[in-house]
Amino acid sequence: MTEERGPAETAAELREVDAPAENRDLPAVYCNSPQVTISLSDICIALNEGVGPQQRVYMSHIAAKTLAQQLQQMITAFEAAAGFEVPTMDQVQMAFNEYQRARTKEGEG
Repeated sequence: MTEERGPAETAAELREVDAPAENRDLPAVYCNSPQVTISLSDICIALNEGVGPQQRVYMSHIAAKTLAQQLQQMITAFEAAAGFEVPTMDQVQMAFNEYQRARTKEGEG
């Protein structure tokens, strides 16, 4: 039987964003616009900030699928603890486009 954790416990865990001790000496890269490409043999994630790439990460399909599952689990736990759904970049882009259309209509009227 697994023990369920409450939102407060989950939120406390989510505050722990520091890297594990064995990874603290690795360089850190910030990304706000990832791009993913796939080939027969691997996957490439371009870690972009603004308009340009900062770093590329190559991994096997197995590693990429495992990473995707881990990221989804982390985001799901964060959303539960925070009490809101984190939007995707596509959702933000659609909302921004709608905002711009509304502003354009206001200017025309």
